[in-house]
Amino acid sequence: GALALYSQRRGKEAKAIVEVSQAFDRPGWWGFMSFVLPIIVDSICARFLPGLFKPNFLAYTKNPDVSFAQARLRKSVDRAAQAALAALL
Repeated sequence: GALALYSQRRGKEAKAIVEVSQAFDRPGWWGFMSFVLPIIVDSICARFLPGLFKPNFLAYTKNPDVSFAQARLRKSVDRAAQAALAALL
């Protein structure tokens, strides 16, 4: 029925929104590490290497052509690239 069709079409989006929300909603040090620090690192990386890195998750999801699931995947790729870059420095 309609619920199954909706779940099929929007299930990945709903899952991505919930997982990102949970990651952003951690208290204390973990909250800083999972919300504030990535925003700072993303801003620096996107400013100096805009061809390689996308803006922070919240800014990136303002693009109507990018779904939450796509943004979540892209930011995972960015995190791996940021870790590699940090290891080289």
